[in-house]
Amino acid sequence: MKHFTKLVFFAMAALMVFAISCKKADNKPNNNNNNNNNNNNGNTNPNAPTITVSQPAVDTIVPPSFNFTVKLHVKAAATANIDSLIGSVAETNHKYRKIWKSTSSQDTFLYDVFQLPNNAPGTIHMVYTVYGKGQSNSITRVITVAIPPVFNYWTILLGDQYYGGNYAFLNTGGNPSPFRWSTGDVASDTSLRRLVDMCCVHTAGQLEVVISPGWVKPGNTFADDSNVFNFNTWLLSQKRTTLFKRLAKNMIVDKSNTNFNSYDKVKAAYNGAPGSGSPRVQYNFEPGDNYAFLTWDGRYGAFTLTGFISNGVQLSMILESR
Repeated sequence: MKHFTKLVFFAMAALMVFAISCKKADNKPNNNNNNNNNNNNGNTNPNAPTITVSQPAVDTIVPPSFNFTVKLHVKAAATANIDSLIGSVAETNHKYRKIWKSTSSQDTFLYDVFQLPNNAPGTIHMVYTVYGKGQSNSITRVITVAIPPVFNYWTILLGDQYYGGNYAFLNTGGNPSPFRWSTGDVASDTSLRRLVDMCCVHTAGQLEVVISPGWVKPGNTFADDSNVFNFNTWLLSQKRTTLFKRLAKNMIVDKSNTNFNSYDKVKAAYNGAPGSGSPRVQYNFEPGDNYAFLTWDGRYGAFTLTGFISNGVQLSMILESR
C-alpha cells in the first residue's frame, strides 16, 4: 500500500485554466473563494487535507516574461494522508517543479516556477487539487495571477468619410500598438467590424466627431441618414460601443502628465469624470479637448485632440492594449 500511495502521489496531472473577463471592471482578482485567500474554497470536512498558499501573495501583478513562483503547503488531515496532488503546469512556461515531504509530519510542500509568455492573457487561474482518502475529501485551491495591461502613448490619425475612409476605424487592443482599418477593410472582411472601438465622422454642421459604431442605430439622424461609412449595412452585433467621458482641460494626455502614468490613474480618470459615458464625444469638439474612454471589452484609455488634419483628426492617446 505504501508503494501504491507513493506512485499515485508522484503521478502528477497538469492543467492551466485561462480566463479573460469580457467586461473587466478591475484588473485585480475579486476577493471571493476563487482568489488566493487560503480558505480552501470553504471545505470544512475534517477528514480533508488542506492547502495553504505561501506564494504568490493576494492580487499579485506579474509582468510578461517575468518569473514567478507558486509555493504550497499541503497538510494531511488527522484521519487522511495525502493520496495525490494535481498541479497546474503550463507546457509553454513551466520551468521546474519540486515536491518534498516533511520529515517530521505528513505535510507536503510544492514549489513551482513559471515564466509568463509575452502573449499571456489578462488573468491566469492556476488550479491545484489535493486528494485525501477518496474524492469526497478533495480540496481545490485557485491561485489567480493578474497580468498588468500593456500601456503606451500613440499619436493616432483618424480620417473621416471624406478622407476616403483611410485609417478611419480604430481598434485599441493591439499588442502593443493599435490597429487601424480602412473602409475597404471592413467592407471586405466584416469580422473586422466587430473589433472597431471608435472612428471619426464628419456630419453637416458638426465638423469632425469621434464616435463608436454602437452610437449609430436605425433612425439616428446623426449618422444613419447620411449613411456614414455604410453603417446602415452593419448588423447590430457588429457595432461595438465605446463610452467617452469629457475630462478637464488640464488632463492633457502626454508622457509628462502624471495623471496618465499608470493603469489605475487612467481608470480613475474615467470613473471620476461626471456622467455615465456617451458613445460619442460631446460638442464642441475642439483642439485641447480631453476624453477618457472605456471600450466594449473593458479596456480603459484616454486621448487629447491635438488638431485637425485634412478630413480627420489627430489624437494623442494612451491605450490599454492587452
